[in-house]
This record gives sequence, C-alpha cells and structure tokens, in this order.
Amino acid sequence: MKKKSERTLRNRLLQAGMVMAAAVILFASMGLPAQAGKKRRAQTAATPLTYGDAYIIKFDGNGATGGVMDDMVLPTGLAYPLETNRYTRTGYSFAGWSDASGNVYNNNQIVQNLKNGRIESRKLAVFSAGFPINQALKFRSTQGSVVFDRNGHRYLAFTASINDPSYYAGDLSHYETAVLLYDLTTGQLVADVHNLNFDHGNSMCYNPDNGHIYIAEGGSLPGYPSGIMELTWDLKAIDSHGFPDLGRAFSITYANGQYFVIGKGPRDGDATTLFRLNSDMQMEDHFNVSKWYPAGYSPQGIAADDHFVYCIAANFSHHQWKKSQKVVVFTRNGLYAGTWSLDITKEAEDMSILGNDVYITTNDKTATTLYQSVLPSVKLYAQWVPAR
Repeated sequence: MKKKSERTLRNRLLQAGMVMAAAVILFASMGLPAQAGKKRRAQTAATPLTYGDAYIIKFDGNGATGGVMDDMVLPTGLAYPLETNRYTRTGYSFAGWSDASGNVYNNNQIVQNLKNGRIESRKLAVFSAGFPINQALKFRSTQGSVVFDRNGHRYLAFTASINDPSYYAGDLSHYETAVLLYDLTTGQLVADVHNLNFDHGNSMCYNPDNGHIYIAEGGSLPGYPSGIMELTWDLKAIDSHGFPDLGRAFSITYANGQYFVIGKGPRDGDATTLFRLNSDMQMEDHFNVSKWYPAGYSPQGIAADDHFVYCIAANFSHHQWKKSQKVVVFTRNGLYAGTWSLDITKEAEDMSILGNDVYITTNDKTATTLYQSVLPSVKLYAQWVPAR
C-alpha cells in the first residue's frame, strides 16, 4: 500500500499537470534498491501528461563525519519538504541548511522553485569541420561530440558528414565522414580522420579508464552502420561493437565504469530504449523510455554523472530550436527524473560532463559551436552548531 504522503504527492502532481508517478520525487542514490524497485513499477504505470521542468537539489555535509544524502529532483511549481537530514558531525548538532546566497532552510522545510528548471548556456567558441576530401562538396552536418581531459589538456572531438538527399536514397558514392580533434587549451586542430565507416556519428563519449573514444554510429537506413565504433584518443579506429538487442545506436556516454546507450532494438519493438553496459561493453540492463520523450521528439546526444543520465531531445518538425529542444533526465537505473528546457537557439547535438563543467555542442553544418552550460541544480550546505 502506498504511504499517505506518496498519495498526496501524486495528487498534487496530477493537479499540476506534471509527469511523475507516486514516487516522482527521486532520491538518486543507488543505496535503496527496494524503494527504487517500487518507484520503477509505479512509474511504469504512469501516463505522461505534460512535461514540466524540474531541478535538482544537492545536499552537502559541509564537514560532516558520517551519513549520506541523496539528490532530490523536484518539478518547478511544486511545494515539497526537503529530505530529512542524515548527516552527522562529531561534537556538533545539525542546525538546518543554507544555500550559496545565504538563504536558510529548516530540516524538512517545504520549498518551492529553488531553481527555474532551465539549462543556461554561454557560447565559448566555433570549431570548423574543415573540408571533405572532395572539395567540390561541403559537410552538411556536425553531429556527435565529446569534451575530455588527457595529460593536462582539455580536448573537443566531433563528427561531421555529408548527409544529403542522395545519401538518404541509398547512394553512398560521395558520402564522407570526418572526425576532428581540437585542443581547447590552444584552440588548434591536432588530429582529423576521414571516411571512417559510421553513419551520422550521432553521439560520442570518452572512457578515461582506457583512453578510448566511442561513436554511436546512427543506422538511419537498413544496412548503414548502426553500432558503436571504438577509436584511440587520437582517432585511430580499433574496433566496432554490435549488440543483438540494439538495432540502432543513437547516443552513447560513459561514467563511473558504465556505458549508457540510447537506441532502438528488436526486444522492445523498435522503441526508444536506454541500455546500460558494463566497462567491458557487456549488456547489463535496458529500459524502454519512449513514453518519457515529449511527443514528436527524437534522441540526440547524452551525458551522465554519478546519479543521472541526461538525454538531449529535439523536435524536427520546425527549426525554432529554443522552443523545441529538451533534456530528458533518467537515473542510472532507468527511472524518469524530469525534463529540462534548453536556452540554445541552434540544434543541440551532444553533451559532456566533466566534474562541475557541462558542455553542449550544436550542428552548424560546416562547424560546431561549443557552449558551457549550467544544469538547473541548487546545493544546500548543512549548518552545524557545537553540541551542548
């Protein structure tokens, strides 16, 4: 039986027209498997209504010597109590929370709209895709990207392709791909490779544990490359990975020993699916996430951190990108967490997260623009007073 608080929360959310089930306030630690299972079942039975923006509340122990606090995800517009403090500090008593602006909150205080639920971005630089080998043509799109650190330098890698109408008709006679690697420290192109055998190269990721780059190939037409291509960090192709349950790989990211792939496959009837793979690229689990994408939206690139997987989604029915792009957020166990708005006016292609730094790239046809973004989250710091 659901707790009264869960039933009350569900009613509030339904009245507000928001997309969450009884346990929609997600506590994103993986340390509560029984509760997580209940949330997943409740969520699966839910029917999406509208996609209200959400934001994350992070709790900082601020000198705590014990305890763990999970992140909370709250929809904007909803008043809801803060999670009960679970931090402890030897010789001190908990005295509430404060944010970076000095606002103070009591334990379990009801809060509302601590953030606006929008990803805010600023333009950093534009990077050219160069020219195809056949210089009578031009690249028509830049696609997947990844920002990564190596040997004290920060790099941007991205793909480009000539995906013109004849390509979609099956004529590959002049199709060409490119992968480019820029050193963000110097702004210089340090490597590029042409005509690797991928489709669009929709999304990319970097694994710092082995120093390799991975490309989600796309598979826009039957017979086109549709799995995962593996490269060295300096763009030498070394392997290609396919999976029986994954028919088309749209997006890939890596975080803390696991890969996450958005794709479509035969097991879920060609539904949009989030696949979780281990560090050896062996399938661990998969989650049908089609219902959590707004109607008419398609998967773009993704990123992940300790708790969440962030999935860019775009509506291609028109090109008013600021109105037709979202970031759909899931936990690493495939639970829907919320949907955020993007403030970028170009087609957002891929996302990378490096610690507190978030990067998004756009499709500028013959170039890509790199943005630095801030996720809609607020951090609350535990306050302590000496114990009496």
